[in-house]
Amino acid sequence: MRRSRFPRLVVVASGVFVLGVLAVPASVASRANSRVTNDADGTTSHLRSDGSSDDVTSDCSHGRRQQNEPTVAVDPHDPDVVVAGVNDYCTLIHTGDVWAGYYRSTDGGATWANSLVPGYPGDDSAAGQASPVSGTCTAAGDPTESFDNDGSAFYGFICFNRLKPINGGVFVSRYLDDGATYDRTVLLQRGTPSGLFSAGLFQDKVNLAVDQTTGPTSGNVYVAWSRYKGFAGNNSILFTRSTDHGVPFSQPIKVILTAKGTGSYTDLAVGPDGTLYLTFLTYPTSSRPTTVVWLVRSTDGGVHWEDP
Repeated sequence: MRRSRFPRLVVVASGVFVLGVLAVPASVASRANSRVTNDADGTTSHLRSDGSSDDVTSDCSHGRRQQNEPTVAVDPHDPDVVVAGVNDYCTLIHTGDVWAGYYRSTDGGATWANSLVPGYPGDDSAAGQASPVSGTCTAAGDPTESFDNDGSAFYGFICFNRLKPINGGVFVSRYLDDGATYDRTVLLQRGTPSGLFSAGLFQDKVNLAVDQTTGPTSGNVYVAWSRYKGFAGNNSILFTRSTDHGVPFSQPIKVILTAKGTGSYTDLAVGPDGTLYLTFLTYPTSSRPTTVVWLVRSTDGGVHWEDP
Protein backbone atom coordinates (compact mmCIF):
# COMPACT_ATOMS: atom_id res chain seq x y z
CA MET A 1 0.00 0.00 0.00
CA ARG A 2 1.51 3.33 -1.03
CA ARG A 3 1.07 6.54 0.88
CA SER A 4 -1.59 7.79 -1.52
CA ARG A 5 -4.66 5.66 -1.03
CA PHE A 6 -6.46 6.62 -4.23
CA PRO A 7 -5.19 6.42 -7.82
CA ARG A 8 -4.91 9.41 -10.12
CA LEU A 9 -4.40 7.84 -13.52
CA VAL A 10 -4.65 4.62 -15.48
CA VAL A 11 -1.45 2.60 -15.62
CA VAL A 12 -1.09 -0.14 -18.23
CA ALA A 13 1.73 -2.68 -18.27
CA SER A 14 2.87 -2.46 -21.87
CA GLY A 15 6.32 -3.99 -22.12
CA VAL A 16 8.27 -7.03 -21.00
CA PHE A 17 11.99 -6.78 -20.29
CA VAL A 18 13.91 -9.98 -19.59
CA LEU A 19 17.59 -9.95 -18.72
CA GLY A 20 20.02 -12.81 -18.85
CA VAL A 21 17.86 -15.88 -18.36
CA LEU A 22 15.22 -15.61 -21.08
CA ALA A 23 15.18 -14.35 -24.64
CA VAL A 24 12.32 -12.03 -25.55
CA PRO A 25 10.13 -13.68 -28.24
CA ALA A 26 10.34 -11.90 -31.59
CA SER A 27 6.57 -11.38 -31.47
CA VAL A 28 7.04 -9.30 -28.32
CA ALA A 29 10.08 -7.35 -29.45
CA SER A 30 8.32 -6.01 -32.54
CA ARG A 31 4.89 -5.42 -31.01
CA ALA A 32 3.24 -2.11 -30.36
CA ASN A 33 1.84 -1.40 -26.91
CA SER A 34 -0.94 -3.76 -25.85
CA ARG A 35 -3.88 -2.97 -23.60
CA VAL A 36 -3.97 -5.26 -20.58
CA THR A 37 -7.10 -4.09 -18.78
CA ASN A 38 -10.51 -3.05 -20.04
CA ASP A 39 -11.19 0.54 -21.03
CA ALA A 40 -14.90 0.27 -21.85
CA ASP A 41 -14.34 -0.83 -25.43
CA GLY A 42 -15.01 -4.56 -25.06
CA THR A 43 -11.46 -5.65 -25.93
CA THR A 44 -10.99 -7.40 -22.60
CA SER A 45 -13.34 -9.07 -20.13
CA HIS A 46 -13.06 -10.21 -16.53
CA LEU A 47 -14.01 -13.72 -15.43
CA ARG A 48 -13.72 -15.51 -12.12
CA SER A 49 -10.90 -17.97 -11.64
CA ASP A 50 -13.21 -20.86 -12.60
CA GLY A 51 -14.20 -19.19 -15.88
CA SER A 52 -17.65 -18.07 -14.71
CA SER A 53 -18.91 -14.52 -14.17
CA ASP A 54 -20.77 -12.63 -11.47
CA ASP A 55 -21.91 -9.04 -10.95
CA VAL A 56 -18.44 -7.92 -9.88
CA THR A 57 -16.57 -9.40 -12.85
CA SER A 58 -19.32 -8.27 -15.22
CA ASP A 59 -18.91 -4.70 -14.05
CA CYS A 60 -15.13 -5.02 -14.39
CA SER A 61 -15.65 -6.13 -18.00
CA HIS A 62 -17.74 -3.11 -18.95
CA GLY A 63 -16.89 -0.39 -16.46
CA ARG A 64 -14.26 2.29 -16.79
CA ARG A 65 -12.12 2.40 -13.67
CA GLN A 66 -8.52 3.07 -12.70
CA GLN A 67 -5.69 0.64 -12.16
CA ASN A 68 -2.34 1.41 -10.54
CA GLU A 69 0.83 -0.10 -9.03
CA PRO A 70 1.32 -2.71 -11.79
CA THR A 71 3.63 -5.73 -11.64
CA VAL A 72 4.63 -8.20 -14.36
CA ALA A 73 6.32 -11.61 -14.61
CA VAL A 74 7.39 -13.88 -17.49
CA ASP A 75 7.08 -17.67 -17.26
CA PRO A 76 10.51 -19.34 -17.72
CA HIS A 77 8.70 -22.59 -18.50
CA ASP A 78 6.90 -20.92 -21.44
CA PRO A 79 8.17 -17.41 -22.27
CA ASP A 80 5.02 -16.63 -24.26
CA VAL A 81 3.10 -16.64 -20.96
CA VAL A 82 3.11 -13.26 -19.23
CA VAL A 83 1.15 -12.39 -16.12
CA ALA A 84 0.43 -8.95 -14.73
CA GLY A 85 -1.24 -7.63 -11.60
CA VAL A 86 -2.54 -4.28 -10.42
CA ASN A 87 -4.68 -2.57 -7.86
CA ASP A 88 -7.93 -2.71 -9.85
CA TYR A 89 -10.67 -0.25 -8.97
CA CYS A 90 -13.19 -1.92 -11.30
CA THR A 91 -14.63 -3.56 -8.17
CA LEU A 92 -15.50 -0.24 -6.57
CA ILE A 93 -19.16 -0.08 -7.56
CA HIS A 94 -19.98 -3.49 -6.04
CA THR A 95 -17.50 -3.94 -3.20
CA GLY A 96 -16.85 -0.31 -2.31
CA ASP A 97 -13.10 -0.67 -2.63
CA VAL A 98 -10.10 -1.84 -4.68
CA TRP A 99 -9.11 -5.46 -5.31
CA ALA A 100 -6.08 -7.32 -6.65
CA GLY A 101 -6.36 -7.95 -10.40
CA TYR A 102 -4.67 -10.92 -12.07
CA TYR A 103 -4.15 -10.85 -15.85
CA ARG A 104 -2.60 -13.52 -18.07
CA SER A 105 -1.40 -13.60 -21.67
CA THR A 106 -0.36 -16.68 -23.66
CA ASP A 107 0.91 -14.81 -26.72
CA GLY A 108 3.67 -12.66 -25.28
CA GLY A 109 1.35 -9.87 -24.18
CA ALA A 110 -0.74 -9.32 -27.32
CA THR A 111 -4.04 -10.41 -25.75
CA TRP A 112 -5.07 -10.90 -22.15
CA ALA A 113 -7.50 -12.89 -20.00
CA ASN A 114 -8.44 -10.85 -16.93
CA SER A 115 -9.61 -11.95 -13.51
CA LEU A 116 -9.50 -11.02 -9.84
CA VAL A 117 -7.70 -12.89 -7.10
CA PRO A 118 -10.47 -14.98 -5.45
CA GLY A 119 -11.98 -13.93 -2.14
CA TYR A 120 -13.22 -10.43 -2.92
CA PRO A 121 -16.42 -9.31 -1.14
CA GLY A 122 -19.36 -11.09 -2.75
CA ASP A 123 -17.25 -13.84 -4.32
CA ASP A 124 -19.35 -16.95 -3.76
CA SER A 125 -17.23 -19.23 -5.95
CA ALA A 126 -15.66 -22.29 -4.35
CA ALA A 127 -12.21 -20.72 -4.68
CA GLY A 128 -13.39 -17.45 -3.18
CA GLN A 129 -15.09 -19.08 -0.22
CA ALA A 130 -12.03 -21.23 0.52
CA SER A 131 -9.63 -18.28 0.51
CA PRO A 132 -8.39 -17.00 3.88
CA VAL A 133 -9.16 -13.44 2.75
CA SER A 134 -12.88 -14.20 2.32
CA GLY A 135 -14.94 -12.23 4.81
CA THR A 136 -11.90 -10.77 6.56
CA CYS A 137 -10.95 -7.79 4.38
CA THR A 138 -12.64 -5.55 1.85
CA ALA A 139 -9.64 -4.21 -0.10
CA ALA A 140 -6.63 -5.92 -1.68
CA GLY A 141 -3.63 -4.67 -3.60
CA ASP A 142 0.16 -4.14 -3.71
CA PRO A 143 0.62 -7.04 -6.14
CA THR A 144 4.01 -8.73 -6.64
CA GLU A 145 4.56 -11.76 -8.88
CA SER A 146 7.09 -14.37 -9.97
CA PHE A 147 7.20 -17.83 -11.58
CA ASP A 148 9.17 -20.92 -10.72
CA ASN A 149 10.86 -23.02 -13.38
CA ASP A 150 7.92 -25.43 -13.55
CA GLY A 151 5.41 -22.75 -14.54
CA SER A 152 3.74 -22.09 -11.19
CA ALA A 153 2.97 -18.40 -10.65
CA PHE A 154 3.05 -16.83 -7.20
CA TYR A 155 1.10 -13.64 -6.51
CA GLY A 156 1.77 -11.76 -3.28
CA PHE A 157 -0.58 -9.03 -2.03
CA ILE A 158 -1.97 -7.33 1.05
CA CYS A 159 -5.61 -7.41 2.14
CA PHE A 160 -7.09 -4.95 4.61
CA ASN A 161 -10.10 -2.92 5.67
CA ARG A 162 -9.96 0.80 5.11
CA LEU A 163 -12.24 1.30 8.13
CA LYS A 164 -12.30 -0.54 11.45
CA PRO A 165 -10.74 -2.98 11.93
CA ILE A 166 -7.78 -2.15 9.67
CA ASN A 167 -5.93 -5.46 10.34
CA GLY A 168 -3.85 -5.46 7.14
CA GLY A 169 -2.43 -8.90 6.34
CA VAL A 170 -0.07 -10.28 3.69
CA PHE A 171 -0.98 -13.25 1.50
CA VAL A 172 0.34 -15.29 -1.43
CA SER A 173 -1.82 -16.94 -4.10
CA ARG A 174 -0.53 -19.79 -6.26
CA TYR A 175 -1.53 -20.40 -9.88
CA LEU A 176 -0.55 -23.70 -11.53
CA ASP A 177 -0.30 -24.78 -15.20
CA ASP A 178 1.80 -21.82 -16.35
CA GLY A 179 -0.35 -19.45 -14.31
CA ALA A 180 -3.64 -20.68 -15.84
CA THR A 181 -5.19 -22.47 -12.87
CA TYR A 182 -5.80 -20.81 -9.51
CA ASP A 183 -4.86 -23.23 -6.74
CA ARG A 184 -4.94 -21.54 -3.34
CA THR A 185 -4.15 -18.51 -1.20
CA VAL A 186 -2.13 -18.75 1.99
CA LEU A 187 -1.80 -16.30 4.87
CA LEU A 188 1.74 -15.21 5.74
CA GLN A 189 0.91 -12.86 8.60
CA ARG A 190 -2.23 -11.01 9.64
CA GLY A 191 -2.26 -7.58 11.19
CA THR A 192 -3.94 -6.72 14.44
CA PRO A 193 -7.27 -4.87 14.44
CA SER A 194 -7.00 -1.14 14.92
CA GLY A 195 -9.05 1.95 14.24
CA LEU A 196 -6.33 3.89 12.46
CA PHE A 197 -3.60 3.08 9.96
CA SER A 198 -1.15 4.40 12.52
CA ALA A 199 -2.24 2.01 15.28
CA GLY A 200 -1.93 -1.74 15.61
CA LEU A 201 0.15 -3.93 13.27
CA PHE A 202 -0.20 -3.40 9.54
CA GLN A 203 1.62 -5.56 6.96
CA ASP A 204 2.59 -3.51 3.91
CA LYS A 205 4.92 -3.02 0.92
CA VAL A 206 5.29 -6.71 0.11
CA ASN A 207 7.76 -8.08 -2.44
CA LEU A 208 8.09 -11.65 -3.74
CA ALA A 209 10.81 -13.47 -5.68
CA VAL A 210 11.29 -17.09 -6.76
CA ASP A 211 14.64 -18.81 -7.22
CA GLN A 212 14.80 -19.73 -10.92
CA THR A 213 18.32 -21.17 -10.76
CA THR A 214 19.16 -24.86 -11.06
CA GLY A 215 21.03 -25.02 -7.76
CA PRO A 216 20.03 -26.42 -4.36
CA THR A 217 17.66 -23.53 -3.60
CA SER A 218 15.85 -23.72 -6.96
CA GLY A 219 12.11 -23.24 -6.57
CA ASN A 220 12.28 -21.48 -3.22
CA VAL A 221 9.66 -18.76 -2.88
CA TYR A 222 10.78 -15.70 -0.92
CA VAL A 223 8.61 -12.93 0.47
CA ALA A 224 9.63 -9.78 2.37
CA TRP A 225 7.55 -6.87 3.61
CA SER A 226 7.31 -4.06 6.13
CA ARG A 227 5.35 -4.40 9.36
CA TYR A 228 4.15 -1.07 10.64
CA LYS A 229 3.87 -1.02 14.39
CA GLY A 230 1.41 1.63 15.37
CA PHE A 231 2.81 4.87 16.68
CA ALA A 232 6.27 3.48 17.44
CA GLY A 233 9.00 4.42 14.99
CA ASN A 234 10.42 0.93 14.69
CA ASN A 235 8.87 -0.70 11.66
CA SER A 236 10.24 -4.18 11.02
CA ILE A 237 11.47 -5.85 7.83
CA LEU A 238 9.96 -9.33 7.86
CA PHE A 239 10.93 -12.28 5.69
CA THR A 240 9.52 -15.74 5.03
CA ARG A 241 10.25 -18.48 2.55
CA SER A 242 8.75 -21.65 1.17
CA THR A 243 10.92 -24.60 0.16
CA ASP A 244 7.90 -26.63 -0.99
CA HIS A 245 6.34 -24.70 -3.89
CA GLY A 246 4.53 -22.17 -1.74
CA VAL A 247 2.89 -24.57 0.72
CA PRO A 248 3.64 -23.88 3.48
CA PHE A 249 5.73 -20.80 4.28
CA SER A 250 8.08 -20.54 7.22
CA GLN A 251 7.34 -18.52 10.32
CA PRO A 252 8.21 -14.88 9.44
CA ILE A 253 11.45 -13.60 10.91
CA LYS A 254 12.93 -10.15 11.34
CA VAL A 255 15.90 -9.69 9.05
CA ILE A 256 18.93 -9.11 11.27
CA LEU A 257 19.93 -5.46 11.06
CA THR A 258 22.88 -3.55 12.37
CA ALA A 259 21.29 -0.49 10.81
CA LYS A 260 19.09 1.39 13.23
CA GLY A 261 15.89 3.09 12.25
CA THR A 262 12.53 2.17 10.87
CA GLY A 263 12.68 -0.03 7.75
CA SER A 264 10.40 0.05 4.73
CA TYR A 265 10.04 -0.62 0.97
CA THR A 266 11.50 -4.10 0.53
CA ASP A 267 12.70 -5.58 -2.75
CA LEU A 268 14.10 -9.07 -3.39
CA ALA A 269 16.26 -10.56 -6.15
CA VAL A 270 17.98 -13.92 -6.67
CA GLY A 271 21.40 -14.07 -8.30
CA PRO A 272 22.46 -16.72 -10.84
CA ASP A 273 24.19 -18.71 -8.08
CA GLY A 274 21.12 -18.64 -5.82
CA THR A 275 22.37 -15.83 -3.58
CA LEU A 276 19.38 -13.93 -2.22
CA TYR A 277 19.48 -10.12 -2.05
CA LEU A 278 17.14 -7.86 -0.09
CA THR A 279 17.07 -4.07 -0.25
CA PHE A 280 15.13 -1.70 1.98
CA LEU A 281 15.39 1.83 3.26
CA THR A 282 15.46 3.38 6.70
CA TYR A 283 14.00 6.77 7.49
CA PRO A 284 15.89 9.59 9.22
CA THR A 285 16.48 9.35 12.96
CA SER A 286 18.07 11.61 15.52
CA SER A 287 21.40 9.81 15.03
CA ARG A 288 21.14 9.50 11.23
CA PRO A 289 19.48 12.55 9.65
CA THR A 290 19.12 11.05 6.15
CA THR A 291 17.14 8.31 4.47
CA VAL A 292 19.45 5.36 3.74
CA VAL A 293 19.07 2.47 1.28
CA TRP A 294 20.52 -0.82 2.54
CA LEU A 295 21.41 -4.14 0.91
CA VAL A 296 21.60 -7.45 2.74
CA ARG A 297 22.26 -10.87 1.28
CA SER A 298 21.86 -14.51 2.18
CA THR A 299 23.87 -17.36 0.69
CA ASP A 300 21.77 -20.15 2.21
CA GLY A 301 18.27 -19.41 0.95
CA GLY A 302 17.28 -16.87 3.61
CA VAL A 303 18.24 -18.91 6.67
CA HIS A 304 21.02 -16.52 7.66
CA TRP A 305 21.60 -12.91 6.62
CA GLU A 306 24.82 -10.94 6.45
CA ASP A 307 25.14 -7.46 7.91
CA PRO A 308 23.64 -4.74 5.71
